[in-house]
Amino acid sequence: MFDSFKAMGQVASLLKNKEAIKEGMARVAQRLEQRRITAEAPGGVVRVVMDGKTRVQEVRVDPALLGAAAADEQERHRLERLLAGAFNAAMKRTQEAVSEEVNAEAKALGLPEMPGIGALLGGS
Repeated sequence: MFDSFKAMGQVASLLKNKEAIKEGMARVAQRLEQRRITAEAPGGVVRVVMDGKTRVQEVRVDPALLGAAAADEQERHRLERLLAGAFNAAMKRTQEAVSEEVNAEAKALGLPEMPGIGALLGGS
């Protein structure tokens, strides 16, 4: 509890320096823009690559899987589930990357680590 008050005091003192916050957030945004997070469905048949701003940069599907999906409805549904799983895994890893970047910037600004930041960013 006292750690929370201490952190709040540090945040309050940092808020007095709006320029440092602005610069810090710009550094985080730039690093996230350049970051690439990859996740795969089981077996590696589907791969999704996102940037740190949760934009999908690439989707790869094993060609053999595409052939089966085109010919059979059950295979098409399987492909859809695999794609959903890969996108969800990529989003989770992206949220973790955002949390890492925010905590790194907080540390650089002299703030304590913010373990609950993932929940604020949509993570678990």
